[in-house]
Amino acid sequence: DRSPSRGLGDVYKRQPIATFTHIIVDRSGSMYSMNGVQNGMNIQLLKDTKDTAEKNQTPTYLTFTTFDNVVEKLVDNENILTSKLPSESDIAAILAPRATTRFIDTVLETIEDINIQANAFLKTLPRATQILNPNIVKLINCTTDGEDNVSSHTESDLRNEMINFRMNGGQALLLAANMDAQVIGRKYGFREDTSLTVHASNPDAIKYAFTCLRSTSQRVTSGGTAIGYTQLQRSCSQEPSDTLDNTILTPPSAPVSYTHLRAHETDSY
Repeated sequence: DRSPSRGLGDVYKRQPIATFTHIIVDRSGSMYSMNGVQNGMNIQLLKDTKDTAEKNQTPTYLTFTTFDNVVEKLVDNENILTSKLPSESDIAAILAPRATTRFIDTVLETIEDINIQANAFLKTLPRATQILNPNIVKLINCTTDGEDNVSSHTESDLRNEMINFRMNGGQALLLAANMDAQVIGRKYGFREDTSLTVHASNPDAIKYAFTCLRSTSQRVTSGGTAIGYTQLQRSCSQEPSDTLDNTILTPPSAPVSYTHLRAHETDSY
């Protein structure tokens, strides 16, 4: 699952022609323990996604989905280069905890949706562009805090579809509370090294975990490959130590923008 390191020239060549980002967030009753911290963190994740789209001038089609036993879409395949993000009050309302956890079915539906959307976009491109196999980013960003207890499909159904999604160029990130994210990630077909366990109620740990997630998401939506989380990042996402210096806790920065790269081209390109 780990990709070899790449130079700036390779990153430049992988500039996406479009990005499809699906953010799916658990709003089941047990999410109450996060005390609303997840609301602000998802707002920041949305802002980051829009900022990256604007910086790189990449059409970025966003879908923001919440689920308990019911699935709701606050944003549905909208190009955030030309549309506004939802308000803080809208985010707070659609993330208000309630009911049970329909994780498996929701992720399966997301895989189907994002593939349909990306394929439809590809077909709109000139044939000469299509045969060049342009980089169309497909990112699924999942947050949950408990085992599925209402889906009709099985964990093997999701594992097979998620592995197939990833083998065909998709990327998926998992943030999970109240369980071992790496174990759950492996069971459901995610990469273990980009599945991150977050504390269910410690606000500093929750904020830190989302900061790690945001950094990784920025890398992916800029055309890169997600890098596995470090042991320090995992420890601090579960409960950061007061003795650690803040500079140590800072996750790696997002990749250099393509605008910047164009202004500093070298012979390595």
